Amino acid sequence: AVANSFTMRCRVALAAMPQERAARAADYIHAAAEHAAAWSPEETFRAFNRVHAMQAATVAATQPYDFVLAPVLPVLPFAAEATSSDRRFPMCDSHFTAPFNHSGQPAASIGCGHSAAGLPIGLQIIGRRFDDLGVLQMSHFYEQARGPQAAWPDPR
Repeated sequence: AVANSFTMRCRVALAAMPQERAARAADYIHAAAEHAAAWSPEETFRAFNRVHAMQAATVAATQPYDFVLAPVLPVLPFAAEATSSDRRFPMCDSHFTAPFNHSGQPAASIGCGHSAAGLPIGLQIIGRRFDDLGVLQMSHFYEQARGPQAAWPDPR
C-alpha cells in the first residue's frame, strides 16, 4: 500500500489521546495507525510531500474562482456506521472533500436536494483560503435561493 499522510495522522492523533478515548476510534482509524507504524522516515516524508503537492495544486486550480461548487460524495448516502460505500476501501468516497481538507480552504457542506429514493444529496461550497466569511455568506445565499427542504429522514 502507498503511504499517505492520513495513516500517519491517525497514528499521531491516537497516540496523543487518553487511552480510553483512543479506544473509541473507528476500526479503520486503528488499522491505518497500525499500518503507519511500519513506515520508514523516508516513507513518512514522501507522504507529507504528496499532501503538500496536492495542497498547492488544489489552491492553484481554484484560485481563479471566488467559489467552487461540488458534490460532497460521488455516491448516494450509505449507512452512518459505514466509512464508505465499499467496505473494502474505507474512506474511498472522501476524494471529493479530501483535497479541500488538506488545502486549508474553507468549505461548507449543505443539503441541496434528494435522490429519487429520498436520500439526501450534499453540496460543497468551497472558497479561497481564509475566506471563511465568504463561504458562510454564499451558503446562506444558496439556502435562501433553494428554499426550505423536507425533513430527512421523513418521519412519516
